[in-house]
Amino acid sequence: MLVDMSETPVAFMIATFAVLIAFFVVDLFVIGRKPHVPSTKECVQHIAFFVVMALIFGGLVWCFAGSKPAIEFYSGWLTEYSLSIDNLFVFVIIMSNFAVPKVLQKYVLSVGITVALILRGCFILVGAAIIQRFTWVFFLFGAFLIYTAIKLVVGGDDDEEYHENGLIRMLRKVIRITDDYDGEKLRTEKDGKSYWTPMLIVFLTIGTTDVMFAFDSIPAIFGLTKDPFIVFTSNVFALLGLQQLYFLLGALLDKLVYLPAGLSVVKDRGTGWGNKVASNVKVLESQSANWSTDEAKTVTAGLLDKYKSDNPQFIFAQNDEMGLGAAQAVDAAGLKGKVKIITIDGTKNALQALVDGDLSYVIEYNPIFGKETAQAVKDYLDGKTVEKDIEIESKTFDAASAKEALDNNTRAY
Repeated sequence: MLVDMSETPVAFMIATFAVLIAFFVVDLFVIGRKPHVPSTKECVQHIAFFVVMALIFGGLVWCFAGSKPAIEFYSGWLTEYSLSIDNLFVFVIIMSNFAVPKVLQKYVLSVGITVALILRGCFILVGAAIIQRFTWVFFLFGAFLIYTAIKLVVGGDDDEEYHENGLIRMLRKVIRITDDYDGEKLRTEKDGKSYWTPMLIVFLTIGTTDVMFAFDSIPAIFGLTKDPFIVFTSNVFALLGLQQLYFLLGALLDKLVYLPAGLSVVKDRGTGWGNKVASNVKVLESQSANWSTDEAKTVTAGLLDKYKSDNPQFIFAQNDEMGLGAAQAVDAAGLKGKVKIITIDGTKNALQALVDGDLSYVIEYNPIFGKETAQAVKDYLDGKTVEKDIEIESKTFDAASAKEALDNNTRAY
């Protein structure tokens, strides 16, 4: 027997959805057509606005449905808000990986969050229906939350970088996507052919990645209330503030003046490749694997299949982990020894792969500079002149020099 789990009047729910739909239409098709980078002041004002709107909405729920649903809304909203903060850092990684122009990021987030809310709505409806029909499923939600909590406490070897999900990887294989954006357009023309722009992938990536993060937060809110309307609206008001929090976070990160210098080391790998090598060879395609071995294996396998008629000669990976993943894909394709692989970092695993013939050349990026740093500090405190730039020796390895380094046990990382 089906039972209505909502204590909120139907008229109030209809009015709420009508207002929300109107808001998103204006945000996407009016405000979104005026792309700009929000100022810090604008971000703070909008965050305060959405907080006040959530408080007012909770008051309206109290008036029309009673104190119990209102308290459940406030509890769910605060829970979802706190659990959604980590989404911001994933958004930062996604925007960086896809090189989304800053002026377009607000529009991208608006569409991405809209997609996320639609998917979350479907998830909530399905979850509510399952709980209503099979109450024991609620215990599975609880077990999942306990598992998530234990995993957070214990930790592990999981890579915290963003990884493309299966849907995005599948799309890359079946549709043509350009490397360049064309404003807010999803489709563009290039050499007389129609292509999708990266904007499509970014929209879907933000939306689907957010839903993955919701697999722990939504069950947590179902623990507070079984009313799907309250669960959904608490999600809506929590996510509405995320967009402005993202830009506020970006503004605060810009104030960390030494952070770009540290990140530039990674950025310079691609710049150096582009300046010294890429201009002299035919580059079939460049694609991010997010510094991950598993993702690099998947990406490389797709590229090898896509360009098999072009007879690819070598692969350049910006770190050893991606190079090792590429090596696995090359071996699986029966191309070991035919496709050369060059990587950067010089870790033990990479040098061993070089000795085994899986990699062709490894460029070291030496992270062991504690001794030099300590000496520079000591010299400064002793009143000696310290050079502004201190160069740390890095090496290059072929199979023979890699074997020598491993045999001498000179690798500390």
